[in-house]
Amino acid sequence: MPIHFNGSTRRIFISDIHMGDDRSQNPPGGMKPYGCFDIERSTRLSAFLNSLTEPMPLGEEGAISEVIILGDLFDLWTCPASLDPVPLDSIKQADAVTARPSAGSLSSVTFGSVADQVRRIASAEVNAPVMESLRRLSTHSGMRVCYVPGNHDMLVSEEMVKSLLPSVHYICSGPGDGVFRKGDIHAEHGNLYCLFNSPDSVSNPGHTIPLGYFMTRLMAQNAANGKGHVHILDALSTTIMGLFGGDGIAGTVFMDMAAAWGLKRQNIVMDMVDGYDKVMTLAQVEEIFEYLYRDWKNRPGTATDRVRALAGDMKMLYPAARKCWHNIQGGPKIVLFGHTHAAVMHSLGSSKIVEDENGRQIAGDDQIDSDDQIDSDYRTEEDDHESIMSMEAEKEAVEERDYALEQALGSGERLSKWVYVNTGTWVNAVDSATFVEIFSDSDECTHRVTLSSVQTDGSIRQIKRRWVG
Repeated sequence: MPIHFNGSTRRIFISDIHMGDDRSQNPPGGMKPYGCFDIERSTRLSAFLNSLTEPMPLGEEGAISEVIILGDLFDLWTCPASLDPVPLDSIKQADAVTARPSAGSLSSVTFGSVADQVRRIASAEVNAPVMESLRRLSTHSGMRVCYVPGNHDMLVSEEMVKSLLPSVHYICSGPGDGVFRKGDIHAEHGNLYCLFNSPDSVSNPGHTIPLGYFMTRLMAQNAANGKGHVHILDALSTTIMGLFGGDGIAGTVFMDMAAAWGLKRQNIVMDMVDGYDKVMTLAQVEEIFEYLYRDWKNRPGTATDRVRALAGDMKMLYPAARKCWHNIQGGPKIVLFGHTHAAVMHSLGSSKIVEDENGRQIAGDDQIDSDDQIDSDYRTEEDDHESIMSMEAEKEAVEERDYALEQALGSGERLSKWVYVNTGTWVNAVDSATFVEIFSDSDECTHRVTLSSVQTDGSIRQIKRRWVG
């Protein structure tokens, strides 16, 4: 029998927009465009945001009350290693644009190069439709827009955001460490569970940006050199499995990626970003982060163990989502991440017992396995490699069971115990602009979770839907 659901609160979650500055689409010196957020994507996202305030047709569900951006709205990382992240000749131009009343101004606030980068991104012509839509959306009656920074915007502060988007609610307790929490919903970017992309003030005290920043600078250089766009986590997945093992795997992976892109002699222009010198050599970067993997467990406040953190950088955040379910008091029923650029939904459990064609139980009173700690002084690299492979196998098993449940019950006839969903991105393939809608009942106890894609013509295609309660 179909689930009868009377929703009252609708929330929209998006992430990984990756707005760059004007150079990302029109780079200097004969370089190729290295940013992925172009005018087509900007126009489509703007139209989608504008549609969220439109009146619902008669008989349709209630209005949307919250829009949550789960990180990487401003992309401060994707800049070729050979380019200055904040060229001085562009700052005056950005000042003139952001001085418009509708855009706010940072001219009276001095933050150094980070604020200059944010200002240049906000003033970029390619991003104008999105910035205007966010201002309009955040001031719409009955609407609340929240911004939770990720890794590419981990240094963006509340004061910077308020100067440009005064009505947007900034949610962050520290660089790259923000969580939207409401009842059963736990939502964050997801980079805290990733070895190379979690904020790092331990490898080089006094600094925050992690090894993933320097990898992204090389990736952008590779794209600017005309060798195509590569998502950093795709590159990491391949490289990690090829080089797995050893205390210095972090440094090895970094140098191997540089070699694969023909960039081993490439210096990285910093211009005091995060307090780093004008130029960093790859050898300096390798020395700073070489033993990141070995020393992970000794870091205060790490969100997960080193094996799950390595898996996170291989686009496997499902183990981290399960850890959230186990470790957070009250056990959120819905865990949302972004970061991987892969829109997925995994669910566990059902209110009914279902058997497959072989008579095996595939749902009912199944329990999520208890959390285990897989970080100890007695583990070998073979142990860690085996754990990574078992995580991948577990994820595949969950997907198979979820598909079997859908075939046996239908998506509208089951109530899941727990759901992990990834919001995806707006910068992968042109047809992969994705978002998540959570429609909750008045008591915030039962929820309808929908993962959808915005097509190039603006139409919405449902990818997957689950009820949670």
